[in-house]
Amino acid sequence: MFVKNGRKSARIPLSMIAVLSVSLVFASVATAQQSAPMPPVGKPGDVPQKAAPAAPDNAASEESPPMFQNGIPGLAVFLKFGMERHPEVIVARSRVEAARAELVRAEALALKSLMQLHHGVQSKRKVVELLKRDYQSGGTSALKLQTEAAELSMLEWEMVLTLGFQQGTGRSDAGLLKGDGAVKDDNGKNVPATPVYVDIAYPKGNKVDRIKEALNEEFDFDFVDATLDDVCNVISEKTGIKLVVDRTALTDQGYDLSTADLNVSDKEITLGSLFQRLEDRNPLFYFVVRDYGVLVAAKDGAPADAVSLRDFWKLSEEEITAKYRAKRELEGQQSGGMGGGFF
Repeated sequence: MFVKNGRKSARIPLSMIAVLSVSLVFASVATAQQSAPMPPVGKPGDVPQKAAPAAPDNAASEESPPMFQNGIPGLAVFLKFGMERHPEVIVARSRVEAARAELVRAEALALKSLMQLHHGVQSKRKVVELLKRDYQSGGTSALKLQTEAAELSMLEWEMVLTLGFQQGTGRSDAGLLKGDGAVKDDNGKNVPATPVYVDIAYPKGNKVDRIKEALNEEFDFDFVDATLDDVCNVISEKTGIKLVVDRTALTDQGYDLSTADLNVSDKEITLGSLFQRLEDRNPLFYFVVRDYGVLVAAKDGAPADAVSLRDFWKLSEEEITAKYRAKRELEGQQSGGMGGGFF
């Protein structure tokens, strides 16, 4: 008890306040435990399970089934969901995506190739123009000029054929070595200029000279149920000419190289006649002359610029050139002609 302003006042001890506060806290906790639901009592060893997350209130269900009317979905809803989720549609859609990706890849590769080809033609044309001026002043040889012009022609052919056209006459450098600028050899004589658009690789070299001689020489051959490899080996041994079989081209055309059905028995037959007989025996065979020897190719698989052995045997270089030139001109007329100013 204490006296303040003449009045008596009661004072509560601090210890009593602390006890009352603790009592109130315990009472609140007990009340909360009684109001909360009791968790289920599990058996010993049970693994406690986590509660599944609550679904959001606005959970729009794209995977929910369509609205049904009288036991079946309405037509509009049924068609909408069916066109989106039908297995055939899903598979086709994936194929379209794959094709679109393949198209993008192909376009990228084609763009690179086309740019390189176009740049190559432009660069080669500049080289040829420089060589023309150098040749007129005696600074370069006719062989160098013809070689570069032929390479230019090959590139121009590739450019035209890449676009799906046939090259006609009148290419930009077809008359490169004609007229006043005709090429002359070391003795001052005019050298017949093969127009570069002829696109022919006439064989040259010592091995080619030997082939030319051997085609008119007579040999004895006796092939009985021989394979193509057997025939080529015997010819090489007797004539010294190298024969190369294009095994891939023949196989692709359906010829079995293990077939032993070649029969030729003749004495004093020229080598050229033997090749003729072999081609007549099997129309698939096609012999062409290359710088390295004779290539045994398939009729539809021989190099486009190769000279056939029959032409090489019977015709001169000028006659072969004229034959190929006429063939190219005919192809140009049939395709409507391209003209030298296409590019």
